[in-house]
Amino acid sequence: MSEEPSKKSISRHDLEIAEIRAILKETAQLRRENEAAGRETDRRLKKLEQQSKRTDKQLKRTERLLGLADNRWGQVAESLISGELAEIVEERFAIKTNRIKRNHKIYDHSVDKTWEIDIVGFCDDAIVLVEVKSSLDKSHINRFQKTILNRYTTDLEPEYCDKKIYGAVGFIRTTDDEEEQVIAHAQRQGLLVIKIFGRRISMIVNSKKFMPHNFCKTLTDH
Repeated sequence: MSEEPSKKSISRHDLEIAEIRAILKETAQLRRENEAAGRETDRRLKKLEQQSKRTDKQLKRTERLLGLADNRWGQVAESLISGELAEIVEERFAIKTNRIKRNHKIYDHSVDKTWEIDIVGFCDDAIVLVEVKSSLDKSHINRFQKTILNRYTTDLEPEYCDKKIYGAVGFIRTTDDEEEQVIAHAQRQGLLVIKIFGRRISMIVNSKKFMPHNFCKTLTDH
């Protein structure tokens, strides 16, 4: 005849069952809390994503407006410098300008590309090529020299190989670099530097000892 379980063993068994039920209940509660937290996280992520989209849209709009403003200032600078270029050239080079052309386009056969020079001053025995930027930095100067000035009479318009070729940069402000550094860099490359002050005045800001470089090269020099 089997013995009946003792009250002590029954009590321990009931306690274990109660503990298991408590653990299951706590686990279910934690699961519900995690699910709620997950939903809250999803909601916040969606909100952040919407805010990010609005921010990106606003930044693009701001960049577009800044670009338009920069272009307008660039046009103002071009207009001002082209109107005063003859006086500037006569002051610095003691030569008379016969004709001034804006947005002068040149087709480059070597790379199948059309370049545009902002302002060109045609003189009796010289040509002045001007690159104008509302915000000027060293990279603009280097690119202007490399793509235009160094190749002007060999690759772009060799018919002017009998003339002196001078380069100039005009600007309203500089970008990342200090203005003095940008001006010094342009001078080292042999470029005339013209700064816009307001809407009515453009001035040469090179040092008094500055001597412009003649970028004219013949095909034999190339």
